[in-house]
Amino acid sequence: MPKGKGLWPAMWMLPTEKKYGEWAASGEIDICEARGQETGRIEGTLHYGNVWPNNRHDGSTMTSFADSDDLSGDFHVYTLEWEEWEMRWYLDDNLFAVQNLNRSFYETPDTVDPYTANGQPWDEYFHIMLNLAVGGGYFPWPYTGPDAGNPAFTNPSLEVDYVRVFQLPPPPPPKGRDRSASIILAIITFTIVGASLIAIGWHAVWLDGQAKLERYAPQTDVEMEQDGELTFSPVKQDLEEAPSP
Repeated sequence: MPKGKGLWPAMWMLPTEKKYGEWAASGEIDICEARGQETGRIEGTLHYGNVWPNNRHDGSTMTSFADSDDLSGDFHVYTLEWEEWEMRWYLDDNLFAVQNLNRSFYETPDTVDPYTANGQPWDEYFHIMLNLAVGGGYFPWPYTGPDAGNPAFTNPSLEVDYVRVFQLPPPPPPKGRDRSASIILAIITFTIVGASLIAIGWHAVWLDGQAKLERYAPQTDVEMEQDGELTFSPVKQDLEEAPSP
């Protein structure tokens, strides 16, 4: 993670088609966010509910780890496991947040409900974003600005070793059940050390009883791997170029 007051590194996901409306009705998944002046703490969050300003969010809040008090000094693995009815967040295999998706995410009764079933808006395509921002509403008020006098701030870097998306095979279905209805797990993993702006990724979504993946933007540092029983394949490739930094 980059170190420096006012730096805001984030690994997150946005809906590709916004089928439930503008932000945040169609959802946002924050796999990891951090503040440059607090390099030993991160958080994972879901944004949902309705269009701003009637949106809601729920997550881990800022979380510390006994064996990782400064995440800017080395590579670490940030993972989101996404099943049909649950998401789980990890840092280096340490579970730090769980979200139950088998519920209604409509929490503003004085507004129009954009959802029609439990688990929405997490049943649509999302693409992965990696970026480093400077300043903004993520920092405590009053915000005094970035630490421009700190030498580490003159050339901050969010170094990405890899971005990997895995799809696990479904378990054998119970007798008499259709295999297509079984659960498939999508795992999204990053290693980060410290950042230029990168906007890359793969779509990962639960649709029709299956986790489906597709390429969002061609980047040489995105890897697809096969290891043992892990299998995955993009549904579509190279849909559009990533936006320029």
